[in-house]
Amino acid sequence: AAAADAVRAAGLTPDGFLYTALVSAYASAGAVDDAFAVYEDMRAAGVRSDGRTHCALVSACGRAMAALPPGPASRRTGLVLLERAAGVVDDMEAAKVRPDAPVWNALIAAAGRAGALQRAFAALEAMKASGERPGERTYAALIDGCARAGRADLAVRVYHTALRAGHGTSPLVYTCAVAACRGGAAG
Repeated sequence: AAAADAVRAAGLTPDGFLYTALVSAYASAGAVDDAFAVYEDMRAAGVRSDGRTHCALVSACGRAMAALPPGPASRRTGLVLLERAAGVVDDMEAAKVRPDAPVWNALIAAAGRAGALQRAFAALEAMKASGERPGERTYAALIDGCARAGRADLAVRVYHTALRAGHGTSPLVYTCAVAACRGGAAG
């Protein structure tokens, strides 16, 4: 929000592109709270957001989860971040902004990183119901989530689903599947 204030102080009016750039910059820097503060400022200013804005917010939550150290406190923090990410998707739907594949993929990855496999698979079903087709990043995120949860058996089932959908030969999906079978997460 401080960056948006600096833009206003310079006599400029932030638009959707600028707000999205700020959200993305904070998200890339791992500053989740700052990214959400800019998003709230954007909403308060009545500036319409788009899929890129929302994807950056959901991705910021997933990145923050990936940086958490193992342990019960991190699990709680991860679940809070997952709720924030899911709230962004709810905001999109309320604003009549259709979540696209990158947003769904980011939500699936965040759920997997939080160890919430049911939520990851629920997001997959919501993605399909919205008319978006799962792609290689979708399957890679699901496989990675299964690996993080110690469910190599489920990761293999997802890999077979990816194969049937024509994405199993993707280097990304294949690498995640191999990592899952070796007992690790790929991302």
